[in-house]
Amino acid sequence: MTIGERIKFKREELNISQDELARRLGYKSRSSINKIELGLQNLNQSKIKAIADALQTTPSFIMGWTEDKKEPTPENEDGLTENQQYLIDAIRNMSPENAKKLRVIVEQVIDERDR
Repeated sequence: MTIGERIKFKREELNISQDELARRLGYKSRSSINKIELGLQNLNQSKIKAIADALQTTPSFIMGWTEDKKEPTPENEDGLTENQQYLIDAIRNMSPENAKKLRVIVEQVIDERDR
């Protein structure tokens, strides 16, 4: 597979539209993603890293150097990643009003991801 084919493969595997990937990467429209997937646009190192992060994979997979294996995220003794533990601690320390606001935001993020 080409770089563009790998990007398209991961994007479709994650059920992410070209519009959504473009938004995550700061592009104004999906046409940039389409050009990348067709191999019509060159990518610099930082953009490859950003794409890999957005597609939950590694730059090595995007480049075709390795199979698709997400680098392991260190977990604590409860099996939580650093980000998960941070969010739990933050929620425990916020007011009930702010917890309600955060829930609305999380639900919006989940809804966007599921589109």
